[in-house]
Amino acid sequence: MKWTSVMPTCSQNKHNLMSNILLGIFAIAWFAGGLYWLVSQPKREVVVYNCELSEISPDFPIEAKERCRVLRAQNGRF
Repeated sequence: MKWTSVMPTCSQNKHNLMSNILLGIFAIAWFAGGLYWLVSQPKREVVVYNCELSEISPDFPIEAKERCRVLRAQNGRF
């Protein structure tokens, strides 16, 4: 029966080290890409308010409540 060494050879250690380094670089690049995608999203400039809730909700800005009152007076549907 022939006995073989269970210790990894030098080339196997280098291979494992390179694999770990490449995995780390890939993980950092993936995280940086995701962060860039989140930050680079366009800001939404349009805010839509439901005028049916404007009079009873304390979260509506005063300007939105006034605009809803004007729309309600014009259309009579809100």
